[in-house]
Amino acid sequence: MEYSCTLTGSEDFEWEEFYIIGPGSKKEHDQLRKTNASYLDTFELIDFVLDPYGDEGIHAQVRRVSDKKIFILPLEYLKVKPRKSKNFSLVDDYGVWFVNYR
Repeated sequence: MEYSCTLTGSEDFEWEEFYIIGPGSKKEHDQLRKTNASYLDTFELIDFVLDPYGDEGIHAQVRRVSDKKIFILPLEYLKVKPRKSKNFSLVDDYGVWFVNYR
């Protein structure tokens, strides 16, 4: 794995479902994105974190590119950009395994 890695959300994060597929407003979603990580953001990988909240798999400590805020996110919520990166398959395979086979 190459340690320099750019990530984004693989799909909307749990907190965003109300705004993406539910009745929530785009304006409120945009406001909440200032303090919450969004699947629309671009992140730089800082490190991996094991089980920070119990039995929830591998998490990634990431830095949002736009404002340098740091978040810890479940690795299965993320995908590597660009798709041609050497890390794409590694992160994608983990996400598929986590969702379907753990």
